[in-house]
This record gives sequence, structure tokens and C-alpha cells, in this order.
Amino acid sequence: MRLNLKSVLVLVVISMVFVVSCKRRAVYQGEPIVTDLEVHDPLDFYQLKEQYKGKILVVNYFASWCPPCRAEAPDLLRVYNKYKDKNFVIVGYTIDTNKNAAMDFINNFGLDFPTFIASDLLQDEMRVRKVPETFIYDKEGNLLEMVPGMVSERYLEVFAEMGNNPSE
Repeated sequence: MRLNLKSVLVLVVISMVFVVSCKRRAVYQGEPIVTDLEVHDPLDFYQLKEQYKGKILVVNYFASWCPPCRAEAPDLLRVYNKYKDKNFVIVGYTIDTNKNAAMDFINNFGLDFPTFIASDLLQDEMRVRKVPETFIYDKEGNLLEMVPGMVSERYLEVFAEMGNNPSE
């Protein structure tokens, strides 16, 4: 049996996606973190942004069915837990249309940072076209970075450290 180059590349890509999604399986075994999720529209988001002024704010859009979202969830949680008391906060917005799937994702990964459902209006307002997508705001609420795709623990820590710097 002879495989052409295209077939081999497709198999390699599928294998890599499988390995990444299997590598970052959910591990949280405690009580459910969420039993319901609130839907946020643009007004809710801007109020939330105002609430977190004085802190570095990371807003992460994700979906339960997204392998890269599953891969980055543990990094988000580690950074949040390490820096949450240091002028740094992470807020999650799921774009899932299935609320139960979203809650399962949050509970299975133990994501204890504030998380909401992004309404279609909010997704349009923020121009979220794919997930994961992350927006990072400074202490005054100004957008510092918009990151399409996964963010790493080390990348987030750079911004988390800014929360500790009084001159920022």
C-alpha cells in the first residue's frame, strides 16, 4: 500500500490534534464549580470591565468542543490561581450554545475564575470569530493585546506581573 504525501500530512495533523486534546484532559474531581451560567451582552461586559479597573484583565473566549481551548484551560487556571490576589483577573466567556456542555467543561477543568456565556451580540461587538481568543486589558481598561489562538502560561504571566507593578 502506497500513501501519497498529502495523506501522510493529513494523518500527522490528525494525530497531533488527538495528542494535544488527550494530553490536557480534565482532572478536577471536587464539587461542581458552576450549576448555572449567566448570559452577558455588551453592556454586561463593559460593566464587568469597569468593575475590574485597577487590575490586569484577561478575557478568554472558549468553547467546550474546541481542542485548543481544552489544551490551554490548565494554563489559564494555574495563572489565575497564582496571581488572582495580585491585581490580576481572568474572565472566561464561552461561545457554546449548549449550556450543559459549557458547565461540564468548566467543572471538569475546575475553572474557578468568573465565567459567563457570551451572547451573539457580545461576540459580534468583540469580533470573536474563532476560539480560543484572548483579550488583555491594562489597569485602566485599555486593550493591550488581542491574541487569536492559544495563550501559554508563560505569556499570561508576563501580563500578570504587570499587575504587581505600581507604575503600570
